[in-house]
Amino acid sequence: MMQLWGIFDERRRTKDEGRKTKDERRMTKDEKRRTRDERRKTKDERRRTRDERRGTRDERRGTNDEGRKARNERRGTKDEGRRIMKIARNFREYKVWQDAVAYATEIYKVTAKLPYFERKGLCDQLQRAVVSISSNIAEGSARPSDADFAHFLDVALGSAYEVETQLLIAKNVGYIQEEQCDILKTTLINIEQQLSNLISFIRTKDERR
Repeated sequence: MMQLWGIFDERRRTKDEGRKTKDERRMTKDEKRRTRDERRKTKDERRRTRDERRGTRDERRGTNDEGRKARNERRGTKDEGRRIMKIARNFREYKVWQDAVAYATEIYKVTAKLPYFERKGLCDQLQRAVVSISSNIAEGSARPSDADFAHFLDVALGSAYEVETQLLIAKNVGYIQEEQCDILKTTLINIEQQLSNLISFIRTKDERR
């Protein structure tokens, strides 16, 4: 009987040891799982850190790209200014300017023969208006944009119309002969036509851009 109890105790101890071994194995597995989870967490943290670094680098690249873009725009503006300076208009080459200068010279000869009391009247107005034609062509040619140039040509055309009106008045009051007035008027109309064509050409070219 005692022997049987001894055998039972031995089996129980064996089972208990087996259970302990299983528990130890389970604990070992749990520890391994925890270790794996910790490793995964560490990897995820590393990935996040790498992503943050990449994000920072991308932001820096974006900032650098914006800076480059701004620098390129500045360079473009400078290059455009230089290009405009290179293709600056030479007013001396415009036939309408040459004709306007020659016409102003003729008008000064006409006004020199007007009555003395008209020196500060019709004479002065004619001289100012006729000089304004060539002067505005020259000044406008130095402007960087076609729109500005066209504006000055508009002023020159207005001055030409003013001269035409004043010549008509001078003829009506008998200061100049009709034949002389017609010759001056024909030359002036030619200048007006040149100005109108030039203004139309410049504005059409500006609209196509």
